[in-house]
Amino acid sequence: MNFENIIIDCIRYSDGISATSAAQFIGVTQSTFGKWRRYKETGRFPNPEHLVRIAKLSGHELGEVVAAYMAARCDSPEAKRAYEELAA
Repeated sequence: MNFENIIIDCIRYSDGISATSAAQFIGVTQSTFGKWRRYKETGRFPNPEHLVRIAKLSGHELGEVVAAYMAARCDSPEAKRAYEELAA
């Protein structure tokens, strides 16, 4: 599971099935949430304290969310692969 899919699952399982309702649950603006969705373009990621709510909303284990988050943020291919294996 990659971080992008986890963020999409937040939308899928939010009350309104929208980015706005997911953002409200997590406690950020819709604009901020949108930047997280496009992290490859924007370079914007949630603060680590948001990961607990992201895990709860997306239905993924916290450890899986943290590993996917770290893989998405890594520049080193070796470290990225190691985190991806943890998230799988």
